[in-house]
Amino acid sequence: MSASERHDFYYAIHKALRLGHTRVLNRLAATDFTEAAARADAIAELRGFLGLARGHLLHENSEIHAALEARRPGASDEAAEDHAAHERSFAELEALVDALEVGRLDRARLGRQLYRRYALFLANDLAHMNEEEAELMPVLQSAFEDEELRAIEGRIVARIPPEEMARIMRLMLPAMNHPERVEMLSGMRSAMPAMAFRQILEDAARPALAAADMAAVERALAA
Repeated sequence: MSASERHDFYYAIHKALRLGHTRVLNRLAATDFTEAAARADAIAELRGFLGLARGHLLHENSEIHAALEARRPGASDEAAEDHAAHERSFAELEALVDALEVGRLDRARLGRQLYRRYALFLANDLAHMNEEEAELMPVLQSAFEDEELRAIEGRIVARIPPEEMARIMRLMLPAMNHPERVEMLSGMRSAMPAMAFRQILEDAARPALAAADMAAVERALAA
């Protein structure tokens, strides 16, 4: 099979992360950090998204990189270095957030610093995700059969708590086009109890999608 026909577990989650990044960057850019409520809302959105991003990184380390290293030692070294840089970025961003929360002066300056530091993290993460898609995924596809790649992905999904999965889905679904949404949700419906799937629709899909997009999904699923 061609590379485009092989299983690619980066595609959907990276779409979600890119959407989340742009939303957070826009929120930080538009926030008056001297205003308490706006500051608290922006910080909460930032921390929520960084929690998802950090969870994704940890899952990659424990499942994807570990599996690849067991089969091809050294193949994930560059990606692991990028992940170490991400951890430093998380620490620096959290330090700026802490300063914004406890400080009394220069909150406007600190807000600008947080915005710029986050923009740099976003740029680095976009480059990192592209490297994973263009370079690491082909290595994984050459080292594993599609059934093995799906098993790795399945182990990751099984470790994600329902609340976190709903937050991921609220980014993943609007980041997809309509056929991708229908394909993913149809696959989930066939693999889940009906009540659990209905909860995904109500807790993740409906809040995340525009009314017309949600209606189109429901028509496609009904058909």
